[in-house]
Amino acid sequence: MCRAAAVLSLSFVFFFLGAFGSTGNAQTSFTGFLRHETGVQHTRSQDVLFSRNIIQAVFSSENEDWTIQLTPWLAQRNPSGEAIPAADLRIREAYVGWESFTWQIRAGRQFIPSLSSFADPGSDFFVPYDFSEFLSRDPSDIDLGVNALRVQHYRLNNTFELIAIPVFQPSTLPDIESRWNIIPLDAITGGVGQPVIEESNRDTDRLQFGLRWSNRTWLKWDFNATLYSGYYPQPAFRKEVLYADNTGLPSDIALSQSYVNSTVILLETEYRSNRNWVSGAALTYWSDTPTDTFPVALRSDTTLTLNQLLETIESYNQTAFTRSSGLFQAAFFVQKTLMGTQFRLGYTAQLLENHQKDTLQDFLFQSISLNASRQELNDYLQMLLLGRFNINGRDAWVSPQLTYTVFDGVALSAGSQFFIGTEPDPFYAHLSFAPLRQNSFSYLKLTAYW
Repeated sequence: MCRAAAVLSLSFVFFFLGAFGSTGNAQTSFTGFLRHETGVQHTRSQDVLFSRNIIQAVFSSENEDWTIQLTPWLAQRNPSGEAIPAADLRIREAYVGWESFTWQIRAGRQFIPSLSSFADPGSDFFVPYDFSEFLSRDPSDIDLGVNALRVQHYRLNNTFELIAIPVFQPSTLPDIESRWNIIPLDAITGGVGQPVIEESNRDTDRLQFGLRWSNRTWLKWDFNATLYSGYYPQPAFRKEVLYADNTGLPSDIALSQSYVNSTVILLETEYRSNRNWVSGAALTYWSDTPTDTFPVALRSDTTLTLNQLLETIESYNQTAFTRSSGLFQAAFFVQKTLMGTQFRLGYTAQLLENHQKDTLQDFLFQSISLNASRQELNDYLQMLLLGRFNINGRDAWVSPQLTYTVFDGVALSAGSQFFIGTEPDPFYAHLSFAPLRQNSFSYLKLTAYW
């Protein structure tokens, strides 16, 4: 968000906070945190990977029916080798809300939480995320918030919800030149020349909306259903092979991003047994998702004449080396507390509906996730272990963390993030943690809350 727009938003909401807080029996609160965090690479030189100061404030004012909330977030980054720190100002929340016994309405910039406690936050399709520095950011900072109208209606044990998002906001991905680049560039370009990055072509002028239903009739069972029409959150990388003027042979590839219109149906359930077991399942179907293609003949030892080569490339140029496909996703989770430690194990499988020989993505992509947490010293010490293993690529991410509450309102955290795996196949077009091995790091965070 540019500085002028941020200042305008702050002034606008402060005006309403002041006007709102001075009328009736409105209650006004001011909370937030100040955090410093530094990360050091696991390399011989132990370079500083990041150093940030972050401040977030939450201003809210509410009475019996109305709520106004503003959440500005400011990060001061200290890049290595630069004398002047860089600043990043965001307005994460800026909404007006009204609620009664059976209705709740919010309009403005807001967070839209998942209906399921097992949902993977990075796969949500309502809220954009900031992955510009991939997993080096604190998980609480990556949710960008979204401008939306959210209407909820409560009836008996059911909640019905309408979400309308007038302007599409994509998640922020790392720059291709960044050390955190997660785009499998060599795979999707086939290693043909150097990619030329063009302006993103988003084609995102369509209104997005979602309908959600949740049922909490039984103490042991939860049921959720979501119908969404909008855009698949991951971009399609449209590609065009460019030819050298002097030889007429392929030399470079032009890349541009676009987003695919899609409709999704999501069904979720969660079961809590009397024996301290919790299990969950989610089934998702996307009508259209982007996949990358590359000629099979150019991935093998097949010998082509020059004319055959140029004809093959030209035919793929016409489709931008992409193809749309339906996508099925199934996710299963189990949770159990053993000897004071809570373990959560998850399995996710993605299945492409329109998979062909020249599709770079695997027909079936599988991953396993692990979450283990424990509290000691009267909950002053919190231990957390997160991990994900991609079965197809045999690569993994592991993140242990310790957080100690020094005293009320001040917490000290220390942890590491390890990226593990062998180099994937040259045409492996999925996210792989292996290329990020040199980015493995340890970090310290000191947070003060008010």
